[in-house]
Amino acid sequence: DACTSKTVVTIPAPKIVKREIVGDPVEGGKLTAKYETDFFGSSGVTFLEWFRDGEEVPKYAGSSVYCVAEEDIGKKIGYKAFSRNRQGKDSEVVTVTCDRDVQPLIPAVAGVGIQGATCCGDTVRMKYSYAGGVEGDTNYEWLLSPNGTDWQSVKTSSRSSVRMRELKVKVVDA
Repeated sequence: DACTSKTVVTIPAPKIVKREIVGDPVEGGKLTAKYETDFFGSSGVTFLEWFRDGEEVPKYAGSSVYCVAEEDIGKKIGYKAFSRNRQGKDSEVVTVTCDRDVQPLIPAVAGVGIQGATCCGDTVRMKYSYAGGVEGDTNYEWLLSPNGTDWQSVKTSSRSSVRMRELKVKVVDA
């Protein structure tokens, strides 16, 4: 009887058909997982897990964005993903990895200024912000100008502070 027959429709497991990482693997940058899943007429969710050199980074589990940090320098970043439809069927796990290791930022200094008084005997300190990994061997060159235009190097140091000393002037009679 045509009224009593049943037709069973089987929905296949979902399939992740497009996948990529958008962004540069550079310290301070952001990587975004982009993917597209075919649920074959159903709906579902996609699960994401970021990894660094093959090790899971739990902080970013489930997030489509990965913020690249100093500890990522020299390592490969990627993600694994799979989709699950409403019927509980899972897609195959796909793995996407950046095509190169994370690079450090080029070291840069910004907001340079002087803190402290500029009187004899006072210590002045250079203030600045630094970006580009762990600050290494930064050298400071202290300059002096009699008029604010012509500058002379008076000291090069690996210290960010210097004590102001009285300048000695030698006058030579012509």
